[in-house]
Amino acid sequence: MIRAVGLIVALLITAFVGRGGHTAETNFADIARIMEADRLVVALPTLARPPYVVDVEGEMPQGFDLWLARELAAALGVELQLDRTAVSSDELVDLVAAGTADLALGGIFVTARRALTVLFTRPYVREAPSLLLHRRDAMPFHSTCPTLDEITDLLVEPDQVAVQKGSQPEAIARRLEPDAKPKLFDDPAEQFTAVLAGDVLISVHNEAQSRYLLHKQPSAHIKIRSCLGGARSLLVAIAVRPDAPNLLHWVETFLDVELIDLTAEELLQFGEREKLWP
Repeated sequence: MIRAVGLIVALLITAFVGRGGHTAETNFADIARIMEADRLVVALPTLARPPYVVDVEGEMPQGFDLWLARELAAALGVELQLDRTAVSSDELVDLVAAGTADLALGGIFVTARRALTVLFTRPYVREAPSLLLHRRDAMPFHSTCPTLDEITDLLVEPDQVAVQKGSQPEAIARRLEPDAKPKLFDDPAEQFTAVLAGDVLISVHNEAQSRYLLHKQPSAHIKIRSCLGGARSLLVAIAVRPDAPNLLHWVETFLDVELIDLTAEELLQFGEREKLWP
């Protein structure tokens, strides 16, 4: 896997070679449409999804995916137009499927169902599922991380397991246990606060999100323990309009040229170096 240091090298090369300042020519109609409109429409979630989308009060949002969207628009020589009307990843995918947006970013996980309606680039971040446990209340799991069976048993108890509303973890929880009663959150930061306060026993996040939240509140390690789910089975990719196969190929070429193929840890390291969030 290409490491984050490679991304820094690629950015330095790009700075010397240059790739903006004028609109390039293309033989592909789906890319020409964007250039003629002089804008790349990118859908991002309404609510923050750190570290991909980080809201800053009174300012433009920040985060890795904001940086990536700006780089893509600059490489095409067009303006970036953001659409932040979608709340969930499924709604982001719907915007792209309908042609309202050219691309969708925001920590979107690839699923077979979503791939029926949009095109997905190859993953640019690979993550593991992550559990945040309240150290005092999750005493039975102090020696090890909870097993799948133990989590399934907890799901039938109201408000013991916190997940983000409309997320892949919520869908998985309801598949595991049809009678699941998770505590649902719109905002991952509020979800994090809930497990920190002991209002929930376990909070389910993706790896990059949990690493970001713990990094921003290092004292939280005193009350919260983190467990990774093992294999990096969560694939984060860019959703592309189904009628834009050449745009898909171009975005993937961009990702390859810029060496953007990161683990969650590398993503956090790069974001800190480049000051992609406050």
